Amino acid sequence: IICCAMAHLTSDLLPESFDVIVDGTGLTLGLIAAALSRTGRSVLHLDRCVFYGELWATLLHKDFEEWLSEHISGKGAEDVPVGPIPELEGKKALVIRDTPKSVCNVVDFIPNNPQVVPKEDLDTSKTAPQETVQSPAQVVQSPAQTVQSPDQPDSQASAEQEGDKSPDVPSKITGGDKGDSEGARQETPGGAPARRTWQSVDKRWFNYDLMPKPLYCRGDMINSLTETNIGRYLEFRAINKLFTRTGDKIEQVPCSREDVFNSKAISMVEKRRLMKFLTFCVDFEKHPEEYQAQESIPYTEYLHLKGHSPNLVRYIAHTIAMADDRTTTIEGLRSTQLFIRSLGRFGNAPFLFPIYGSGELPQSFCRFSAVWGGVYCLKRYVQAIVLEGDKLVGVVCSSGQKISCKAVVTSAKNLRTTVDFHGSLKTKRISRAIFITDGPLESTDGVMTVVTIPPLSLGSNQSRPLHLLQLDPLSSCTVAGTYMIHVTMESALNTAHDDLHVVAKTFFNIEGHNECNKGGPNLLRAIYFNVDTVRVDQSQFSTLDLPKDLRLVSDPDDSVSYEAAMKEAKEVFHQLCPGESFLPATPSPEDIVYYDTPSPDQPAEGGIPKLSPAVGESPPNPNGESPPNPPTMQPGGGESPPAVQPADVTSFQPTELLENAGDGHHGDITGGASPT
Repeated sequence: IICCAMAHLTSDLLPESFDVIVDGTGLTLGLIAAALSRTGRSVLHLDRCVFYGELWATLLHKDFEEWLSEHISGKGAEDVPVGPIPELEGKKALVIRDTPKSVCNVVDFIPNNPQVVPKEDLDTSKTAPQETVQSPAQVVQSPAQTVQSPDQPDSQASAEQEGDKSPDVPSKITGGDKGDSEGARQETPGGAPARRTWQSVDKRWFNYDLMPKPLYCRGDMINSLTETNIGRYLEFRAINKLFTRTGDKIEQVPCSREDVFNSKAISMVEKRRLMKFLTFCVDFEKHPEEYQAQESIPYTEYLHLKGHSPNLVRYIAHTIAMADDRTTTIEGLRSTQLFIRSLGRFGNAPFLFPIYGSGELPQSFCRFSAVWGGVYCLKRYVQAIVLEGDKLVGVVCSSGQKISCKAVVTSAKNLRTTVDFHGSLKTKRISRAIFITDGPLESTDGVMTVVTIPPLSLGSNQSRPLHLLQLDPLSSCTVAGTYMIHVTMESALNTAHDDLHVVAKTFFNIEGHNECNKGGPNLLRAIYFNVDTVRVDQSQFSTLDLPKDLRLVSDPDDSVSYEAAMKEAKEVFHQLCPGESFLPATPSPEDIVYYDTPSPDQPAEGGIPKLSPAVGESPPNPNGESPPNPPTMQPGGGESPPAVQPADVTSFQPTELLENAGDGHHGDITGGASPT
């Protein structure tokens, strides 16, 4: 990540003054930092962890093992040495004390080491064999599905196969209908399938998402990535198929007109009703008489009122809208509309997923902030907020250094034990599971996909739909011959293991256990953990007894998309910078003009003043004369970071994503032509 060099030693001093200090590098905070840096404000971005992303992060295998051991031991990655609070010269401090640990109830389960499984599940009549199968050391890449960007390093380009006929096409979205299912089960010389074990897997190339989510192809996140060219830091794969569980079978969800009329899961009458309803949802705002009277009732109830069969209600509410029994009609219609509009843009299904994991997203926004002048420092965080009367004037970081600033943005969980929120914070416990198997889920064709499990399909404790995210080796999150399945749900029982072990027993063959799916893929490893999250209602924030320029954000939720994080980031940004654009499109190099002499602007009422003109703005010149000094590249005002050179900025070419959606071609996420 491009940033100003900062050693992680308590003796190193940071600059003494910033416009805004952002505490935490999670996705929402990274979005806010990027947007603030883009306006020309000076931003200091801190994080108590040793990695970027907090709960939004993706960890390599070695880092994930350390993360697991820390949380199993109760230490946690949040524990950072704290320095003394200096004399504040008559000012008072809002001290952040004992930040609660977010992750708990961690269970690391490997078959044949059943320390956490009930005894009645064990099959003691069998002794598990201990074959060893050599696993390939690198991820399989498909030349037919991956197109190399020409500006990538030669070391990456060398991984391309000779069969790639279009190396000069700048496409960073890959897709395809086949994963590595052919290599999932190896065979012995005698023809019998050899059993893969966790001990035999090459673990170096695993990437573990803590809170993974796919991206809607026409969601706000993709729009921001393309308009700002942040997408050039990333590569994506299209999720071309979606599945749902009907009875005991997994069936494909019809995502196009052709799929709908070829599907055998719904009748011809239901197909016509489904197409008519989806057509209405595309522009439902033009027909308010169809939904206004039922806006606040549950979406499932609204669908029943419209005469849809239980089969269609399951498809529309749970698989298309990704809704549960608490989703209102207006929310469900918006989700259905987003789903439909996202179809055909980069594939048959509406989702993309970042190669190497969704933790690439917060890192990309941190990179963008650093390019525009943001300063980054890990293993350091805000220990106290300094107040002069009711005005926020600075912070004391964990090294003991006092830094002046005009505003602070941090996670709400950091102040839970310090401030009385009068019940305005909503807490939720999320159950997470990561399953590593030697093959894909049954009937999913071995592709990267999202599988929806309707409520009560797995027992009475499953009161809400489950969404399984299956990652194949082409996602670069797992290795050849293995699959990684992520499950996320709101906790219903005491621990994540209690909530989600039923998923393992339903879909996987667990060696040494009776109650499991003997015909499913073999479970190699299962990791369960709970995440305690805090949600802030930004509309009620002004009623709290907090400093004016202190802003709090929420933790990741259990929803399928990033829309909630994008919405909250925009709300916080506009509270700090009213009237300014959130992550505007990056201008062409010839449109960027910078001056050596800073000219402070007067902020809008309630906003934060900035130290230099915003990007693309010229200081006022009443005479209309040309500027006396030649332009210089100074992102964010002040001296340019060493890693930011004019050559880096010349690649910012704002172009719209390909518009010939649905033609089967996958365009570059940063703009550019579709490969032919």
